Amino acid sequence: MSRWVRQTLPPAHVCELPGGGRTGDLARCDCGELWRLAAACDYCDRYGPENHTRGSCMVGRKWRPATTWQRLTKWRR
Repeated sequence: MSRWVRQTLPPAHVCELPGGGRTGDLARCDCGELWRLAAACDYCDRYGPENHTRGSCMVGRKWRPATTWQRLTKWRR
């Protein structure tokens, strides 16, 4: 038998993140969350910009939650 653990989405993150930076940079906001600056396109973020999607990419960058590996390596800092 299965049951719901969470039926509603958690509230959106509201901390203001720093502007600028380069793709791959990490930032820790005031609440302690770790973020990375990545490609705005979900496909390019996952598979790399060299794997083009034939013009359907979103251009630019956006802040995304850090990966598990980044969280583990930056945990003590």
